[in-house]
Amino acid sequence: GLPQHGYCYIFERGSTLGCWSLNNKIQLLDRGMACCCWDNSWQNVPPVVHLKDCDNYDDMIEAFWTQHGAIMLGVNDPNVDTPCDDCVYLNENNFKEASLPFKMSVLGWTENGVCNFNCTYCIDELHSWKEVDRDKYVDIFKLYDLLKQKDRIAEEWSIHFGAGELGVHPDKKKYFEYFRDVPVVLPTNASVYMPEIHDKLIDGTAEIIVSIDAGTEETFKKIRRTDMYNRVIDNLKKYSTGIRRGKIALKYIVFPGENDNNDDAIGFVTLCTDLSPDEVIIDHHYRCPTELFYNDNTVNFAIKLVEGIRLHGLNLNVRSPVIRKIINGDDFK
Repeated sequence: GLPQHGYCYIFERGSTLGCWSLNNKIQLLDRGMACCCWDNSWQNVPPVVHLKDCDNYDDMIEAFWTQHGAIMLGVNDPNVDTPCDDCVYLNENNFKEASLPFKMSVLGWTENGVCNFNCTYCIDELHSWKEVDRDKYVDIFKLYDLLKQKDRIAEEWSIHFGAGELGVHPDKKKYFEYFRDVPVVLPTNASVYMPEIHDKLIDGTAEIIVSIDAGTEETFKKIRRTDMYNRVIDNLKKYSTGIRRGKIALKYIVFPGENDNNDDAIGFVTLCTDLSPDEVIIDHHYRCPTELFYNDNTVNFAIKLVEGIRLHGLNLNVRSPVIRKIINGDDFK
């Protein structure tokens, strides 16, 4: 088997199976910790290590590292079953050589979110803010401090903020004070222009990811269930102004039969050409069964979308392994 050093595992380079999340990320949740952000009962994923099942924060952190190490070893042992088996995001040669102790470079920061959109694919109940008893939830600031004390955070690290839409979050001011000098990756719907984020884009300490999922107002309204398409575009134009060192990424999540038509392909490519984002991300939603993508309409749409973005010289990231397969003509397995 692979050699074990405490909670750290040293692999021979090029001999491992893993994923980006396992190798880089701790998902800090309002109820505990996780290796992966796909925390859904319908999918076979690593379970959340809940604070309520542990005596204290220290016990929760140790339980997390025990689970994490077992999964890292297990996915590379054909005789061991793990929650990550058969995940489409597992791939070879993904792990870097580990240091002692194993440290994470990304903190997924997710707690009691609030959002002003009601997207068809969202599984979170974030559509209205509800006052909660904070004593029943994890204090993520405290959890972060403990991880830092235990030397589990890499020297170069960033926060991936995922508590709904920060622009409408009631604790927005508190977060901005904390994130002032920290690199932040912020998924946002861009419905609210935030000068603080614009400042971080200019100084290079922010990356925003805006999932449009449409190339027309009609499809945007259908998928995002809100009539804010033009407001989002206007705010993206504001964020794009000035000399900035930070990154703006536009994202398109493909849904077979919903947003895979010619008008949306043309409209999204045109939008990307007009805004010149630093990156264009094409993804599929993990709730959609893979086999749904293997139809002529979705395949042709994906090919047209990818070719259009490449034609205009934009930086393309086909993040979805499913989309990569269908544009390469690989058979469904």
